[in-house]
Amino acid sequence: MTPAEKDLASELDTSCKRKVIFQAIKALKAGCFPNEYHVEEFFPDAKFLFERLKQAEETRRERLLAAAARDFPTDDEAWEQEIASRKRKELARQEALGNRSAVAV
Repeated sequence: MTPAEKDLASELDTSCKRKVIFQAIKALKAGCFPNEYHVEEFFPDAKFLFERLKQAEETRRERLLAAAARDFPTDDEAWEQEIASRKRKELARQEALGNRSAVAV
């Protein structure tokens, strides 16, 4: 087979495209988004769906980060308070262990 015939044969072979589109339709029917199949390469009309999905994921990520920053501050004062709290707990634990060993003797 000549290189030109090979190119023509590969252009006519749509099995890969059909497989991807079939898997995407199957995922959509199951209620999932077919992001792993790269449908936009074979079905350009669906490209806007993937753009909207990326925008929605970015918006969700930003909201989660904002909520985490609000609920779990990471400023220096909060960190110092956490360290002091851990130190008090550890000292209390060591004191409790020391008292137990003194009673056992």
